Parts: sequence; C-alpha cells; structure tokens
Amino acid sequence: MIADFKILQHVRLAWGVPVPSWAEKYESRFGHRIIELYGSVEAGVPVMQTGPRVPGSCGTVLSGVSTIFAEIIFHTYSNFTSLA
Repeated sequence: MIADFKILQHVRLAWGVPVPSWAEKYESRFGHRIIELYGSVEAGVPVMQTGPRVPGSCGTVLSGVSTIFAEIIFHTYSNFTSLA
C-alpha cells in the first residue's frame, strides 16, 4: 500500500506525436497538465515546455543542459567499388 497518496495524482504517458486537439479539455477535466518535451534514451530529457504551450514547439533547453544542433547529410554513391 502506498503511504503517500499524492503519488497517485501524477499521470505519465509518453507518445511520439504532437499534443492532441483534446489536450485542453483533458487538462480542465482532470486537472493534469500535459507537458510537451523532447528526449531520448541517450540524452534524457534536455528540452521541455516549462511555460505556456506553444503549438509546434516541444519547449526550451533545460538549465544545465548543453545542446548542439547539426545537420547530417548522407551521400549515396552510384559508382561504389567494393574493396573485398
């Protein structure tokens, strides 16, 4: 049995899609704020919305986190010669 029932007030759900159109209705009805964030197993959660929801944004970089945004370009070579 859980001694501290405040733990039960937190609902956690993660999915890889934009916040659904019914988010505000859910928040009003259940009193749980839906928080948008960006993260991965390797990076943890470096980006999170800490202020008002901004459509199309997953938030800002959290304090104490360093980020680098880079574009990776993959090249396809049609005249590739195997070394084997």
